[in-house]
Amino acid sequence: MGYNLKISDMQAACGLAQLDRLEGFIEARKQNFAYLSERLQSCAEFLVLPQATPGSDPSWFGFPLTLKPEAQLSRVDLLHYLDQHRIGTRLLFAGNLTGNRICRAGTTAARRRCR
Repeated sequence: MGYNLKISDMQAACGLAQLDRLEGFIEARKQNFAYLSERLQSCAEFLVLPQATPGSDPSWFGFPLTLKPEAQLSRVDLLHYLDQHRIGTRLLFAGNLTGNRICRAGTTAARRRCR
């Protein structure tokens, strides 16, 4: 599919060195997620707030924000507002990776790779 998501030997070594601190990292992520969830409840009328899948225990990597269709602002408006308030943002994926051209190619190999 063209995505090289492998880590280098140096990245692997750094990752192994961090394993002793993993529980603390996970706890900090959960606390950050809870903090943001609580404070953004007042915006639930125009934001789809993320929730964990039932039965899961995620270590939140980020806090995805999705505007509801009835929101009175665009994604660009929201990004400008957050930027003006020194809140960093980034798009991780603009769309569904399985919508990639290779996944729509119709070949058996493409369908198998996109499952």
